[in-house]
Amino acid sequence: INTCVQALMLYVGMILIGDGQMKADVLLAFMLYQSQLQSEVMNLFNSYTSLVKSSGAGDKVFELLDRAVPSPGTGSFVQPAAHDQENIGE
Repeated sequence: INTCVQALMLYVGMILIGDGQMKADVLLAFMLYQSQLQSEVMNLFNSYTSLVKSSGAGDKVFELLDRAVPSPGTGSFVQPAAHDQENIGE
């Protein structure tokens, strides 16, 4: 999109220069300022995107830190009873 916008601005600028409504140095200055502005806006949007991603990752980290961890030896494994072990082979 950036290239298309610059090409359109150059085309319109060339028409205005041809009609005598604008000088070439004004067009050049405008295109350079526009390029710098667009670069800074893209940096701002990229910073916001990184901030949102970091916020989501931070939420996940705090969720993992806040969870209740069972004490050792209190797992969910249940030892089968002695009479159940006899029926396993059958």
